[in-house]
Amino acid sequence: MGLGEEELALIRETSSVVLEHADSLTASVYDNFLKFPGSRKFFLNADGEVDDVRLDRRKHSLARWLKGSIDFKIDEDYPIRVLATGIVHSHPPVHRAHMGSIPSRFMIGTISFTQTALAELLHREMEDAGLAARASAAWNKLMMLQLDILLAGYLTETPTEPEPSGHESSSGPC
Repeated sequence: MGLGEEELALIRETSSVVLEHADSLTASVYDNFLKFPGSRKFFLNADGEVDDVRLDRRKHSLARWLKGSIDFKIDEDYPIRVLATGIVHSHPPVHRAHMGSIPSRFMIGTISFTQTALAELLHREMEDAGLAARASAAWNKLMMLQLDILLAGYLTETPTEPEPSGHESSSGPC
């Protein structure tokens, strides 16, 4: 991903801007979810109305993830923590099993929406446009790293060993 110390420093340097607007950022993500029936259904109560308590918990959870994205340490536990989030989204709890998994495309869309919102926020709030662009790129790299790990909670691919000759097996790639 090209996420190195310089990018991590930019993420931390811009953290105050991001955290200052965390509530409006998370609200915009969930407002977007509520626009579409496919994602809206995950936030409805038994009567088909928006479950405000659940929605507030999810907003708080997203804000916590955003803060965690700033405060994180890349260590042996980092991928496990992010993967756990992907698994939670891809395996519904028993009481919501009838709804199925949150589709992986919603995870991809959420990261994309958040990347765009962060870029707009940084460009709007920072006086130095060059710094805002570099910070936005750094955040994008971090989000792509997280997305890669999140999606591992959805995927069941298994790596294949190349044939001894270096050629793919007769069944070829999918």
